[in-house]
Amino acid sequence: MGPIQKAFHYADHKPVTRRQFLGLGIGQALSLMFLPDLISMFGKQAMGASCETPLSALHPFLLFDCVGGASLAGNFVVGKNGGAEDYLKSYDTMGVAKAPSAGQPVDKRFGLPLFTDLSKIREGMLSQMTLETQKGLRMASVCNSSQDDSGDNALSPAILISKAGLNGRYFKGGLGSMGTDSGGNSQSPIVDATMQPVAINSLSDISESLNYGSALSKLSVAQKTRLAKSISRLSESQASKVAGMRMGDQFTLLANCGLQKNVEFAGPIKGINPLESPVVSSLLQGTAQEVTRLGAIAYNVLQRNCGVGVHTISGCDYHDGTQATGDTKDLEIGTSIGIAVEMAARLKQPLFFAVISDGSTYSDPGTRIWRGDAGQKGLAVMGYYHPTNVPTLRTNQIGAFTDGQGVDRTTYVGVEPRRAAYTILANYLSVNGKLGEFETLVSQSEFEPSKLDSHIAFG
Repeated sequence: MGPIQKAFHYADHKPVTRRQFLGLGIGQALSLMFLPDLISMFGKQAMGASCETPLSALHPFLLFDCVGGASLAGNFVVGKNGGAEDYLKSYDTMGVAKAPSAGQPVDKRFGLPLFTDLSKIREGMLSQMTLETQKGLRMASVCNSSQDDSGDNALSPAILISKAGLNGRYFKGGLGSMGTDSGGNSQSPIVDATMQPVAINSLSDISESLNYGSALSKLSVAQKTRLAKSISRLSESQASKVAGMRMGDQFTLLANCGLQKNVEFAGPIKGINPLESPVVSSLLQGTAQEVTRLGAIAYNVLQRNCGVGVHTISGCDYHDGTQATGDTKDLEIGTSIGIAVEMAARLKQPLFFAVISDGSTYSDPGTRIWRGDAGQKGLAVMGYYHPTNVPTLRTNQIGAFTDGQGVDRTTYVGVEPRRAAYTILANYLSVNGKLGEFETLVSQSEFEPSKLDSHIAFG
């Protein structure tokens, strides 16, 4: 019995099942042997797709999904209706003892101010980005209240961005760090299984999803190629039998194209591992597993191997009666942002990103000792980096806070979490020159068209 034959037999020599085939790591190829499952495996949108789907011209997009209610408003300055610099009377339960109007220093280099001496997010960002990179980054905030410590907040724009047309050469729906509909912790305002990001936990997960798995690891590239071609011929034969059925042509095209791609995957796939890139590998040397996972997602987003990227940052529920835990987590958030933006700069790619969190937290008055949940202090942040054209800001804040140190719920975006996701989508479309497509993606009942212009930060 040859190595290929052995690969398809288990110890008891019983015929393998479809589930066992999937376990071999070649599920995408072998699933095409079972044509009745084509629709469920690939979804209706796959029907009629060409063998070479053109890559989107939209900018790369990355979402940082903070789990547990990070105090983003204790790092980025928030203000009243006049913007982030229309300062509140007090920020003392937001971890800021002295208001900026009373002399608390703020850093305005990115358009959206950060607290110079207090923000560990700022510290983490600056630790990774060169001065030249910093010049190409602008940021704005979205003031929105949300439920504390809950994945039910529809804050994630990931699927909306995919439906706007962002795709990749290998992963149409992008990459995420959780096996959820959105790829992260927070929900999406819409659900579309065909756009769900592929969940990864490490660099190896990406390569393993694009190769023939450990069960066939002893086969040579030539043997894997012959195997893929054999499966392709079998699937072509099966497809010809249903060519006269409804959508038979689409079945044939999908089967043929899918198997052609799997022949390519018989050998190593280049350009998916940031540690193999002499341009960006130094950004990830000696970093923790979570940051290395971020590097894998961000790199493949920027290389356009995937569409959206969703990096989940756990442990942001840091109101444990100390400052140290919050500082550590805020530094991680900032470092993650800085790595992604610096990676974009080194690869000479634009990058639009957003930071969301389920709720927020409050501090003991006048301290950064975080004491409890405070969803009314919620905030989302948008960032836009461009390697050659410095982004322009129309405003640095969408929505507002009040002097009561909470989100102004009379604003359109402040009262409903999903409107924050729609606002991020609108700004992403704006920087791509596609704002006119917003109404084709979001119904008028979800977001009033008359409100759209006032929710654009990036001009």
